[in-house]
Amino acid sequence: MKIYLASASPRRKELLKQVGISFKTMPSMVEEKITKTEPQAVVEELRPQTGLDKGVADYVFQSPTAQELLEKLRGLMDFLLPHFVEEGKSALVVAVGCTGGRHRSVAVTHALTQYIQSLGYAAGETHRDMTRA
Repeated sequence: MKIYLASASPRRKELLKQVGISFKTMPSMVEEKITKTEPQAVVEELRPQTGLDKGVADYVFQSPTAQELLEKLRGLMDFLLPHFVEEGKSALVVAVGCTGGRHRSVAVTHALTQYIQSLGYAAGETHRDMTRA
């Protein structure tokens, strides 16, 4: 198994080396707002971030796969929504999921909701797992 450290933090590199974990560095493009210095405190500070936080959403959509997914979902909405209106349907439910339900799926759902609203449709979003610990 390969482990990638998505950080340029010298402290994180040092900690992983101290415990004998071999890894490759792939610096993250997300600005982390860390004010703590103890590892446990840092984790506690970062844990509440979600896909609604700009840095997390920016990171998610740096992925070509996430960009392509969003484009395909937009195309699906472009096709479906006028047909739903024409047929007199009152609702369309779209569910997006990921492993933890706090970061990727939240970012994708939020971006899709904004897109649907930009087309002039009423749209809301619910993030079932986002607040789970």
